[in-house]
Amino acid sequence: MSYSRGLDELLERNRQWAAETRPQDKLPKPRDYESQFQDSPSVFWIGCADSRVPPNEIIRLGTGQMSVHRNIANVVSVSDVNLLADLEIMIHKGKVPTIILCGHYNCGGVAASLSTAPHGLIDNWLLHIRQVHTACKPMIELISDEKMRLRALVELNVIYGAAMLAQTPAVKDAWKAGMSLTIHSWAFDIGTGEIRHVASIRSAAGMRALPVALT
Repeated sequence: MSYSRGLDELLERNRQWAAETRPQDKLPKPRDYESQFQDSPSVFWIGCADSRVPPNEIIRLGTGQMSVHRNIANVVSVSDVNLLADLEIMIHKGKVPTIILCGHYNCGGVAASLSTAPHGLIDNWLLHIRQVHTACKPMIELISDEKMRLRALVELNVIYGAAMLAQTPAVKDAWKAGMSLTIHSWAFDIGTGEIRHVASIRSAAGMRALPVALT
């Protein structure tokens, strides 16, 4: 069931959260909250915009410990300047050693990418997933169950997305400079709350096993 929350309720929830988060021995003063936490993330999370996948909650990382970038169906595109800018800052300024590309099963974006019905502007965005499906179609068609096919495409989407990340200048320059940087491909199961580790890339050589490189 969907419902809307009023502005006053949202602001009151923020006040309650701030009171719970602030150290109990301190009175409300400017910068109390800011001084309590440092912006020093060790993880850069790239995930789906689905509201059922709250990154910090599902891996229990607190404020300042992880930077998050989200979009529909956790697509990695070399034309997404927003993502590329985040990636560059996280690697070269933040020195983040871990990148997580996390999709999730029962993803509406992945399902829509296989539909012939028009969805509007998002169809252009989902073209990236359709490319993954085309590249891996022989493998996917070996799976008889439609639900399992979608699960496989969710996993393939994060595998190929990680390969795209590995080809970006920010990542390649980091590896060339000897920086320890790992890209993990994950799939989150909304039903169980558990994450499946699909693959990891720790160097430029780690992506050579993929059969097709998407552009």
